[in-house]
Amino acid sequence: MLILPSQHHGYVGKASDYFQKKLWNYFVEHLRGVEPIWDFKLR
Repeated sequence: MLILPSQHHGYVGKASDYFQKKLWNYFVEHLRGVEPIWDFKLR
C-alpha cells in the first residue's frame, strides 16, 4: 500500500513522478530480478 498525503485517487505533480518510479522499480526488481534505479527522468 502506498499512501501519499493530500492526494486523491489520482496523483499529480511530484507525487505522480514518485508513484511512476515506484511502480516501474517494483516491476524491474521483481520481474527482471535486477537492482532498480531511482535517478532517471520521466518525460
